[in-house]
Amino acid sequence: GAAGSAGREKARGKKGKAKAATTCDGFDPKFDRDAGMWHTVTACGRKLYILGGCGDPAAATGVKAPTISSTLTEGALSSEALKGSDELHVLDTDTLELRRLTGLNSKCPVPCCCHAAVMAGTNLVACGGLTSTSSQSGNAAAFVVVYDTVQGKWKTPTVTGANPRQRLGMTLNAIPAKCLNSSNSSSNNNNNGSNSHSNSHSSSHGHGYGSSLNGGNAAALDAAECVCLFGGLEPQGDLPLGRVYNDVHFLDLDSFSWRKIEVGGFTPPARFGHSTTNLPGPSTRLLVIGGRDTLSDSFSESFTDMHILDVKGRFWSQPTYSGSPPLRA
Repeated sequence: GAAGSAGREKARGKKGKAKAATTCDGFDPKFDRDAGMWHTVTACGRKLYILGGCGDPAAATGVKAPTISSTLTEGALSSEALKGSDELHVLDTDTLELRRLTGLNSKCPVPCCCHAAVMAGTNLVACGGLTSTSSQSGNAAAFVVVYDTVQGKWKTPTVTGANPRQRLGMTLNAIPAKCLNSSNSSSNNNNNGSNSHSNSHSSSHGHGYGSSLNGGNAAALDAAECVCLFGGLEPQGDLPLGRVYNDVHFLDLDSFSWRKIEVGGFTPPARFGHSTTNLPGPSTRLLVIGGRDTLSDSFSESFTDMHILDVKGRFWSQPTYSGSPPLRA
């Protein structure tokens, strides 16, 4: 009927506008999101889930946005400007329609930015980042929240085991459950893969940090029952320090129990702001690229190396590659 025809015309109009927004020169489409940086993007089927992030403090306060280093050194974690977002948006990759979820249980229980997130099956698992508890002293454990994309609601599971400390700039990847019961293939001569150190650099971190957070944590794995956390930076409250990690933790998604994993081989230096992705194949190998271990503004202090973690064999290796690595990895 006429109503159906009008509806189809309206739908075609929306789709046409979406296409024009991505193809017309000189047109800068804006996402209807308050948080524009330090968010995560994960994929489930044909949809992308955009979680959390931080808005531009200058837009609301007129004050220049603080850097990560000034956040750590000047206690800016407690400021209104750097509070994380609890927004969850869904982008349909077929129609390019962006929707902010507004129903019951649609807001993330823990507003966050600089966190890590991964899609394990149909569940979005998020962990760590800058939250309201990030600047607290003590042995704060990294929070874990889960969004069930089928039921459309958040869950805050009770987590047990050897919880990793609260941190930001780490990566989270889905891996097969069989990796939980694998035995170590060799002993670890690098402090069980959990070396950490502090630094007192107080200058800007550089723009590479935020961009690496967005793309490094979006691995998806059907029927995954475990996730792997690597690295990260632990804020030190109002002190001019940050503890950087190179440890590996597994989270069993059946029992929600953490395990700190001993890994053999050549352990990568501690780092944050890196990217980790599942290599093609059985998804038991993870490729780690870049990152840094300092809060300096110098890009020359970023890592340009690559490391492979065999999560089943519990072994690190450093591949030989050709070509030139990106200088700002």
